Amino acid sequence: MSRSPCPVGFTQSVEIVVRALNVPVLVGVLTARIAQFTRTYPGFIGALVQVSEQQDAVRMQLNWVSRKHGEAALEKTKDGEPDLFQIASDLQASALIFRTFVVAADISISR
Repeated sequence: MSRSPCPVGFTQSVEIVVRALNVPVLVGVLTARIAQFTRTYPGFIGALVQVSEQQDAVRMQLNWVSRKHGEAALEKTKDGEPDLFQIASDLQASALIFRTFVVAADISISR
């Protein structure tokens, strides 16, 4: 196992609570948004789209090199890029939860 001595990174997370029948559609929309737009921004490291075990929420996690990169992506949306509030409204979401995190430790298995 290895640990980065000086971790860097910034994560933006949004959890969207929807009815179970809207979960597959939401996963598809968020995945397409990441593939078409988000991954093209400078400083993008990677993303996760997760579904709750209860099948009532989807979480999108975007990982960036720095807070500056993540914030720049939010400020400079591209033409045609779907707005998260509109996506949530279209799918009748009951909640949107936005959170941000900084990397405190980066631990991985040495190979």
